[in-house]
Amino acid sequence: MDELCNFSGKQKALLKSDVIAVFDKFYEQIDRKERINKFVKAELGSISPKTKKRAREFISKYEI
Repeated sequence: MDELCNFSGKQKALLKSDVIAVFDKFYEQIDRKERINKFVKAELGSISPKTKKRAREFISKYEI
């Protein structure tokens, strides 16, 4: 996503928050969760407080 999108850093961080929300809707249906887990964990250090919060909630919810 970082290489494909020309948004500013803050806009990318907020977009990633939305991506995590989509992952949350379909997480139980996904067989290979490793890439999702890695993506979400990386966002614990996001510049966006909203994205950090959503990542923390996701990790807590799915105990990853």
